Amino acid sequence: MTWDEIIGHSKQIERLKRLITSRLIPHALLFIGPDGIGKRLTAHIFAQNVLCDRKGSQACQVCPSCKAFIANNHPDFYELVPEGASLKIDQIRLLQKEAAFTPRLNQGRVFIIDEAEKLTTQAQNSLLKILEEPPPQVIFILIASNRQNLLETIFSRCQEIRFDLVALDAVRIALIQAGWPQQRAEIAAKISQGRVAAAFRFLETEGLAIRQFACEWLINLLELPASRVLDHAGKLTELSPEERSDFFYHIKWLLRDLLLSRLCNKQNYLFLAVNIDQQTVLERLGRYVQEQQVRMALSFFITAEQSLRKNGNPRITFEFLVLSLRDLTIGRETSADSCGHPF
Repeated sequence: MTWDEIIGHSKQIERLKRLITSRLIPHALLFIGPDGIGKRLTAHIFAQNVLCDRKGSQACQVCPSCKAFIANNHPDFYELVPEGASLKIDQIRLLQKEAAFTPRLNQGRVFIIDEAEKLTTQAQNSLLKILEEPPPQVIFILIASNRQNLLETIFSRCQEIRFDLVALDAVRIALIQAGWPQQRAEIAAKISQGRVAAAFRFLETEGLAIRQFACEWLINLLELPASRVLDHAGKLTELSPEERSDFFYHIKWLLRDLLLSRLCNKQNYLFLAVNIDQQTVLERLGRYVQEQQVRMALSFFITAEQSLRKNGNPRITFEFLVLSLRDLTIGRETSADSCGHPF
């Protein structure tokens, strides 16, 4: 693994390299930024460099430590990931026991805690003890998408390294270099909005299946008779949590593009739009909703998404969503044409 595998984040990479060469690495780092932008990959490459026997800013790839790391069996590297929806106190207790051991292969140990924002309060309080009195030669790397759920005491004991969304041009170039056609790479880069992992996922065979579902779901909502609206809500309850997350992501960008089509001239719209390959769908939706209706629809989706994140009942949430959307009518006279009802 090398630094060249990381797309973007040049300032963060240089900062990490300086920490390695200075040998003044803090006992706890917090990598924080949006999901899917390369934080975990960067943490792994940083860990390999820290553990490398040659102690340079670029891991040698050939020493016993590097070979063990590449083979995914390094005895001084430990990674903690959520069990289900959270990181639990029992996991932190196991980490504490593991951290008490002396290095087995070289002079240091690295512990990564991925999705640290999912630590329960109990787990964070347990982790706090080891961050306050860290074992010698141990480095902790916490990775989080936000600091909202992290205790201030945890945050204050880590040196923060913030990661931002990757520039779209950098994502597009990376996709092309990976062998994807330029047009598809451009579309995937725009839809990803700087999330590298998402861009690559969107290019897979079923990578945009949920976006297609979202487009069809919106169109069908226009055409369904009122008696079947609640059945339409049922389709959303059948989605997995990951699919629901993707559904809301695509819906919000589709509505954003629809709003742009109302506000911008064609040249600016084509430059700013994300779903540049879905003009037919957007034009069809645009016949039925005005600017204010689009804004309100977007707020309904955001409210529904927030409700689900707070463990709201999915069935009730989705039924309320579709009923609210159907109330956003431009006028029954508009819906009398062959395409059916507006929102």
